[in-house]
Amino acid sequence: MTKLRICSVKVVESLTDKLNVLSINEDTTSENITLCIAPTVTQSQDLSQFKDHYITIAIVCPMSIPKVNNADNRIHFVHNNILCTGKQTLPCYKIEFTPGFKFKKFIRDRLVNQFNFKNKDIQVIKNINTVENYHNYIVYIVPNKRTSQFPLQSSLVTHNGTYWCEILGMYSSYLDNPSNSQIYFSLSKNEKTGINFQNGTNSDIIKLSEIYNLMSIVV
Repeated sequence: MTKLRICSVKVVESLTDKLNVLSINEDTTSENITLCIAPTVTQSQDLSQFKDHYITIAIVCPMSIPKVNNADNRIHFVHNNILCTGKQTLPCYKIEFTPGFKFKKFIRDRLVNQFNFKNKDIQVIKNINTVENYHNYIVYIVPNKRTSQFPLQSSLVTHNGTYWCEILGMYSSYLDNPSNSQIYFSLSKNEKTGINFQNGTNSDIIKLSEIYNLMSIVV
């Protein structure tokens, strides 16, 4: 089973959303697939020991998810854009953490007030993980006219400022009529590009495979 698991702003939701474990028992010779969703086991930690806390936000906008009808082993491209504020750098904010901190409210406020999105654009806000004093979240945004306010750049190109980092994943169609969840889970298991995203402090890394894993739950 595979486990899923700018600055100075003050805000104050329960600490971390409990993630799910999504496992696929994949038999490539028979087309059988089983989804099992169960609570993630998380290790408790004393967050009060850290003086500074940070929120990193992976804002993901799925541009195209293929409709696959047959298990013909063909390669299908899955197009996602991830908002960056520097070369593969995700928006990151230093926060004044207290028990009961409203993580999702804070994130929603940033998307509306800083990036000019509307509440209706935001489909899901979900915790990726918490690594010591770094609280990492994913936001699923639907494509709309406001997403076009930022330029689009390949993940291979160095770019400063705020932009959409274009990611093309490759899905091999070994299933008949796979769900979007199954497609993203397959991407997370087979991610070979080694693409990582960092926060503004260069102190924490979020892997593309982790983002795909969370997308398999929220799409």
